[in-house]
Amino acid sequence: MKITKVEYNNETEYLNLVMKIITDELMKLNVNLGEKAEYINEYKSYMWDSKGDMDNIEIASNIQSLDNQVATANTFVKKRQQMIKSKESPYFGRIDFIRKNEEEKKIYIGISSVVSDYSYFVYDWRAPISSMFYDYGIGIAEYVVPNGTKIIGEITLRRQYRIEEGKLLRCFDSDLNIVDEFLQDALDITVSNKLKNIVTTIQSEQNQVIRNIQDKIMVVQGVAGSGKTTVALHRIAYLLYKNRDLSSNSVLIFSPNRVFAEYISDVLPDLGEENALQTTFSEFVKSQLKFEVESFSNFIMRYQETDIGSSEFKLVSFKFSSHFKDLIDEYVNEIKNNLYFVNDLTVGNKTFTSQKLTELVKSRFFRHPIKESIEYLAEYLCDLAILRGKRKVRQITKQLNEIINQPLDLRKLYKNLVNSASFFENCGVDQNTSKGRRGHGQLSYEDGLGMLYLQSKLSSLKRDRTIEHIIIDEAQDYSPVQFELLRRIFSAASFTILGDKHQTINPFHNYNSLNQIGDAFHKGIKYIELNKTYRSTAPIVKYSNNILGLKNVMAIRSKSSDKVVEKLVSEHQIVQELIQDLQEMKREELKNLAIITKTVQYAKKVYEKISDSIDANLIISPIDNYSKNIVVLPVHLAKGLEFDGVIVCTDGKERFTEKDKSVFYVACTRALHRLVIYNK
Repeated sequence: MKITKVEYNNETEYLNLVMKIITDELMKLNVNLGEKAEYINEYKSYMWDSKGDMDNIEIASNIQSLDNQVATANTFVKKRQQMIKSKESPYFGRIDFIRKNEEEKKIYIGISSVVSDYSYFVYDWRAPISSMFYDYGIGIAEYVVPNGTKIIGEITLRRQYRIEEGKLLRCFDSDLNIVDEFLQDALDITVSNKLKNIVTTIQSEQNQVIRNIQDKIMVVQGVAGSGKTTVALHRIAYLLYKNRDLSSNSVLIFSPNRVFAEYISDVLPDLGEENALQTTFSEFVKSQLKFEVESFSNFIMRYQETDIGSSEFKLVSFKFSSHFKDLIDEYVNEIKNNLYFVNDLTVGNKTFTSQKLTELVKSRFFRHPIKESIEYLAEYLCDLAILRGKRKVRQITKQLNEIINQPLDLRKLYKNLVNSASFFENCGVDQNTSKGRRGHGQLSYEDGLGMLYLQSKLSSLKRDRTIEHIIIDEAQDYSPVQFELLRRIFSAASFTILGDKHQTINPFHNYNSLNQIGDAFHKGIKYIELNKTYRSTAPIVKYSNNILGLKNVMAIRSKSSDKVVEKLVSEHQIVQELIQDLQEMKREELKNLAIITKTVQYAKKVYEKISDSIDANLIISPIDNYSKNIVVLPVHLAKGLEFDGVIVCTDGKERFTEKDKSVFYVACTRALHRLVIYNK
């Protein structure tokens, strides 16, 4: 609803007032930063000149004092960055809220607070009172203050703004409605090659995920385009705001690949926070085992070249199953039960027979994992021999490992297991005819997982207590064993786990419901479903739904593009057709476009054909840069990304088949406005 001219003038005056406060605050911050920088430099000079006259205690005290000054300066820098961002667009929303027997309060909401003389002129979007803007329309509303008190009142006005470069461009009143004008305008904006924040259009169901601090383990099943990843990043920003002791360095995001990690890298800085730590599961396994591990993207490429029903397919399937986990458990128990020492050992002036060593380890320390039981035995022997020091314990541990009947080398143990008759019998493959996969200095993705689990059974996993919150994206491609390992390693952390069972590209494990992930945590989880898609137009959503027979995915975009186009294109026509379709999309002012293929090989082939005619960027590796407005990439690297226009391109040999329907669904749901299918 449009506002009156008088109201518009009042809003302009208020914006001018806020802009003046921001300008004044920036001037103060600049002065403070200048003074602080001068003080720090002088302090450094003083310490350098006086270091010869100071003892160690004085030096340590001065260093601590200097660190405190630097920390204060960094606080000024962060506040200055927030104010600069606020100056562009100080706020985007307003609610008028009234409690019984109190005056009505005007609450302006922006990315960060604007405060002057202890009065709030703009509230941070993460403040408790701001939650009402996202959760309520006109009428009764409530919010909870930090001490747990519930504040109840009435919203009498809900207003939205578009402010750019400090100028008020639009201003209108709206109720809480998923198809409101402001949201539709935001959805119609073309995308860039970086994910943007959605702070101005967060919907009520998304807000429930962002602000949830009650549940330690939260699993979000969200359909394609429901904003799962963006919501997770806003959740990080909210947690950092809510818990001032939490830092971005204690939040870890597991991303599917580095292309995706780069794609999301602007969101937290846009929200005034530093980027969290990021890794992939392969990189994480490498950090634990100190072995090179195949990336998930390369693992998927390998699968595409593997025939279902082949020995290799059966082997990989078994390694992702709970049966392989059970086999590892049995294998380790067998090693443990049959463990004995083959030689005597002298520690200091005491000699222990092999039989005594075996008796000691089994009677006193067998409740621990094997490697730890031997370490505890070494400590015990050193105590008996009255030997002190960790170095001596390490020496005795090494000697004990040299005289046990079963060497505990992780790689050798794993190799023995996967080459055993029992392994082949369990996975249903003939040991004499199967060659399996032989690595070349790099663990396969599935063997990295298996070996990490074996490591966890041989010795307790090293707990990481520096990480307080974990975000796992594309969770549908993680097996229960992966979740169990992460839960054990990050035992003190809370988890936000996001995925879509319909977008599974890991062919070796499927969830009937992501609710099943809770089994790996052995405790209750908060399970939430997001069934509204804000990405694609209605025709694209309808087409994508038909691929998997989905009924519960709701399109929010009110405007519709042309129908999804399907084409039969021969190889000699492909360049001409691609140029024509890309030009048409450009005429529609669509900016970021993608040609998505089923395989890396075909992505290369298409790129080679069009590179002389079209300025495009080929992405075939997780470390490739996503830098141009037109990209050619295989579908497994397109996961999580979105484009204004998409051409799903296959040839006669590499069409998406029934077994690839989830992957085909992923490819089609990358499109916002236009979708063209070649050779369906």
